[in-house]
Amino acid sequence: MRWLLLVLVGGCAHVTDPTPVLRGQTQALLDGVARGDRALWERTLDPRARYVSENATVDTRATFLPQIEPLPPGITGRIVIVGFTVEQFGDTAVTVYTAREAESYFGQELTAEYLITDTWRHSGGAWRLVLTHVTVKAFDPPAVALPPEQLAEYAGTYRLTDDMRYTIRRDGDGLVGERAGRPAQPLRVEVRDVVFVPGQPRSRKVFRRDPAGRVTGFVDRREGHDVIWQRVD
Repeated sequence: MRWLLLVLVGGCAHVTDPTPVLRGQTQALLDGVARGDRALWERTLDPRARYVSENATVDTRATFLPQIEPLPPGITGRIVIVGFTVEQFGDTAVTVYTAREAESYFGQELTAEYLITDTWRHSGGAWRLVLTHVTVKAFDPPAVALPPEQLAEYAGTYRLTDDMRYTIRRDGDGLVGERAGRPAQPLRVEVRDVVFVPGQPRSRKVFRRDPAGRVTGFVDRREGHDVIWQRVD
């Protein structure tokens, strides 16, 4: 009977849902970013922790902690958790959530969202943060309206290879782009000579002009790299 009781108690402790604790600790860490609460992060980070930022940098505990400083005068911010989930594997837990940031930047309001994956390890009676991986959520930029005569400058057929064509045409007060064999997609203007497909904010089409100002093609800019399309009509 005593053995059975120990098994039951141990089993209950093992399956205890860590979600409330980890969500609370995560929100506290996010709150501590704006305050520059380095001591809180020091208590929570595992000695071998790694932090992978949205800028693709990888920090150790030693290189990350000095970056925790209060926001400078003129800047305030708040980060809240949205959609927090936990998967537990023994003494390890993986959390996935969205961090929604609202920032006042010298009187102008900014927002951003990050998809974050954290790995936690339970040791010494507490959960320690082992790994954070941050990915920024990209959103469409604001679109602007151009007069019809400027939109008409982009209408035409563009060539990547002999077999690959992309056609841009006017559609009311906007533009539509269609690659041969694929559905047509609306195009939005970010600024003159720069357009994007809604829902694909990581790429842009940047038009090129000759010395006379005529559109000669565009570059399909993806992650800072350009794929060149030439105009054929």
